[in-house]
Amino acid sequence: MDRSSGEKRVLYFDMLNIAATFCVVWLHFNNEIHWYSPTFEWKQTVLVQAIAYWAVPVFFMLSGATLLEYRNRYNTATFFKHRIQRVLIPFLIWGTIFLVWRLSRGEVAPLPSGLVEKQWTILDIFVNNKMEPIYWFFAPLFSIYMSIPAMSCFTEEKNRPIVNYLISIGIVMITLLPFCYNFINTLLNIGTGWWNGSWNPAILGGYLLYPLTGYWASKREFSKKERTLLYFGGVLMCVFRLCGIYYLCTRDGAKNSVFFDYLCFPSYLLALAVFVFFKYISWEKIFKKKALHSCIRRISQCSFGVYLIHLLVLTKMQENEFLAWGGQRLIWHFIAPFLCYGICIVVVFIVKKIPFLRFIFP
Repeated sequence: MDRSSGEKRVLYFDMLNIAATFCVVWLHFNNEIHWYSPTFEWKQTVLVQAIAYWAVPVFFMLSGATLLEYRNRYNTATFFKHRIQRVLIPFLIWGTIFLVWRLSRGEVAPLPSGLVEKQWTILDIFVNNKMEPIYWFFAPLFSIYMSIPAMSCFTEEKNRPIVNYLISIGIVMITLLPFCYNFINTLLNIGTGWWNGSWNPAILGGYLLYPLTGYWASKREFSKKERTLLYFGGVLMCVFRLCGIYYLCTRDGAKNSVFFDYLCFPSYLLALAVFVFFKYISWEKIFKKKALHSCIRRISQCSFGVYLIHLLVLTKMQENEFLAWGGQRLIWHFIAPFLCYGICIVVVFIVKKIPFLRFIFP
């Protein structure tokens, strides 16, 4: 999401940023997926999950594609200064806003009266995203940022074979084998437990495979045959995930989490396919006028702000009978997200124009 204003803009990065941000909003309008119910409404959420689940992995991929070569633009001190200004400070500000808001609504337990206990409780709330669960995204994002200065050496031409090696073992050991193990175990209902993550390559801990893949995919030229195979694989994984979620959750009568892992192979392959698909679309031919490029850039620059506030807008829409369309879930799942996204874009765009407020939406 975070793109420095001084960086050279890449049109397909901006388009990916916009599309992924909308898909995050769309996913949150379909949160019923996490509470199984044998209804048509729940089946709608399965469809959305299958179509839009690539969004979060692509954000991590964009971080690698846009930031791994930061040394070509500025030093490491400036890199961290930008991350603090553009991500950490807004996280603390909006985390505080959400905490106060949820306290006022009784959705968070009242803070202890003692000073030390209160301070520790607030720290725990921010460390564990208790003020807003969707802010879980920040913890792995910060861990990626802290790893990028070391990972930046992979951008040197002589280290390209190392990148290829890391991505290869990452695909096999982090996405493919764990998913196959967990899926077969769940499908056969053996109940022997989940994959032991200690087998995963330590150098690719957390979500580091995604920024490395994003950088690799942004630099690599894919042949037409490779792209065709990749797109076919992405569509296949989308359908596979849709059928898998539906079957396992219906069988168990409850949410089965085997497909709800951003590092599982279906998620990885779909995200890579979407990334490459956007890369090879002739956006310059579609949007020929430079004014449209400027408009796309401005919308993309609002993406982080949209992520920060869209839950507030979504909640207000839920609580308003008119905006909730009297419980018409088909409209709520497929039309309302566009309205929410549009409202958020307008709010963020206006606030970014106000000198003493724009720092909350960098």
